[in-house]
Amino acid sequence: MDLFGEIPEAYDALGNVSTPSNTQPVQDHTPITPQTPSVNFTELIGLEDTHTEIQNAEAAQQKLASLYNQEEFSDIVFMIRKRKFYAIKALVVGWSPVFKSMLYGDFMEADLKEVPLDDVDPVAFEMFLRVIYSGKSGLYPVHNFVDLYAFANRFEIPEIEKLCLDALHESSLSEHVFSLIDACEKYSDLEEIEQIRRNVVAKICGEFDDVVQRPDFVNMTPDYLLRFLKSDLIVIPEDVLFKALMKWIDHNKEERAKYIDEFLSFIRFPLMDPQTLTEVEYHPLLVDKQKSLQPTIFEAMKYQLYPESIPEDRRKNVSFLQRELPEDDSSSTPKFYKKMFTLTSLGCTGSTVPTTMEGHYPKEICKFLTLKNGFQNWKVHATGKYKIVAVGASGGDNPFSATTKAGKGAMVAGVFKLKKGQNISIIVGQRGEDAKGGTGGGAAGGGGGTFVVDADLQQPLLIAAGGNGANWYSFTVNGPDGQLPNPSITESLKNTPATADRGGGGGGFYVSGANGSSCTGGKSYFEGLLAGRETSVSYGGNGGFGGGGGAEHEGGGGGGYIGGKSLHSNEYSVARPDYGAYSFNSGDKQEGQAGYNTGNGYVTISRVFY
Repeated sequence: MDLFGEIPEAYDALGNVSTPSNTQPVQDHTPITPQTPSVNFTELIGLEDTHTEIQNAEAAQQKLASLYNQEEFSDIVFMIRKRKFYAIKALVVGWSPVFKSMLYGDFMEADLKEVPLDDVDPVAFEMFLRVIYSGKSGLYPVHNFVDLYAFANRFEIPEIEKLCLDALHESSLSEHVFSLIDACEKYSDLEEIEQIRRNVVAKICGEFDDVVQRPDFVNMTPDYLLRFLKSDLIVIPEDVLFKALMKWIDHNKEERAKYIDEFLSFIRFPLMDPQTLTEVEYHPLLVDKQKSLQPTIFEAMKYQLYPESIPEDRRKNVSFLQRELPEDDSSSTPKFYKKMFTLTSLGCTGSTVPTTMEGHYPKEICKFLTLKNGFQNWKVHATGKYKIVAVGASGGDNPFSATTKAGKGAMVAGVFKLKKGQNISIIVGQRGEDAKGGTGGGAAGGGGGTFVVDADLQQPLLIAAGGNGANWYSFTVNGPDGQLPNPSITESLKNTPATADRGGGGGGFYVSGANGSSCTGGKSYFEGLLAGRETSVSYGGNGGFGGGGGAEHEGGGGGGYIGGKSLHSNEYSVARPDYGAYSFNSGDKQEGQAGYNTGNGYVTISRVFY
């Protein structure tokens, strides 16, 4: 009996029935083909049937891409301004319902092998075909994506519309920026494109000081330059604008000298840098205009020496008003940020006070910065809104213990309206010093807070708290992190020193931290934000510049608006996040994160455009 319960007959090599030797053969017997029963083996052995697939999307895309614009493999031709584009009709209509109606409906084009599209931009159509054949457009100047968007909008291809808008929104100032504006103006009836045009113009106005530094600025057409000057929206220091306009004229004096008087009318001389103001009438291009310029220069100098010497009505003239971009009342969401610079600890860490900026920042940034006693003082060079991000430093670590780590510095951010000439003091917090003492009995210094302060009013704008230092080896909890602002707590404590134990309290904005056992607290903003010190011969660590507290056996408190407190000597396993230093934020559009940073602090400053 076989596996399926039947007794099989015997067959010879040719498939005929074999007769056993002890029986008589049957005469004229017809050969029989053996029949195999249909069997589901997976059911037989108790397994479920499985499904699988193979994938080779990349190769399929490559094969399709190889057919791009190949006459041999096309079944339709699009004629656009004497250019022929060969395509597969089914592929084109699969992307566009408009093409489907055109090529398979009752339109005239349905019967044509060569379809004219003279009102379509040929480069946009070329980009469209590349996308549907290969999945990517290839590299094109950014303004071509405006034409592609308009094409996709007309032929109802939302996927390509979105890709174009993403590319246009992400594009920054480039050599094609003016052709981008030109392209947008062709499609002012398309809401998305008109919004992009407005954004690009606003971006150019807001970054005009960058635009005039570009090598191709001297090639800007008079029409475009005058459009921006007349808009009163450009944000740029007057001395930079004056020098740029003179450079533009000097590039082609014979043709451009006729614009001098008109260009000078857009310079706000009373707001110009004093040194440049004294040099205006001696500029080589203005020698023959010295006499006519003298009254303007004299008035500007009077204003700079004593503003009230100019009649109040006269001071309302646009020449005396700071340049700034207007806010868009329709939306409070910034359109974009222009990162200007990042301020660091200038290569210092621990309790060391920075003494030089040389080699740390570009020269153009140093023009607006000075350094004194570790305070980096920024003289705001253009009125406007700025996003400031401040990050506090972490406390020091205990390299001899695996059970306690340093607290991390906080991050806070906000948007602030600042005026040209306003003085901002910035103190970048530095990481606390690590514990010394090979037995692990010492603790680490607290991290410095990062302070951004209106130096004219002596009021904080933004303070990012530093983290407490790591504790000695008996502790199983970390030093508290720098905390976010909490006015319900901080306003009642801002004049109270951060408490100490065997670690010093962190320095606050108004008051210094308390001194601890064999260590001192960090100093307040008004006492220079110096780090607290360890005074033990064997244990502890100094705090970080920015008000970090010194330490003996418990970590020093972090610097902040309210300084961090030292943990108690007998609370080895009690986490105390509320003992961390607290941050401060008076800006709009506030952001923040407690326990954000390990290492030294930093500050980033960006212009905000609406």
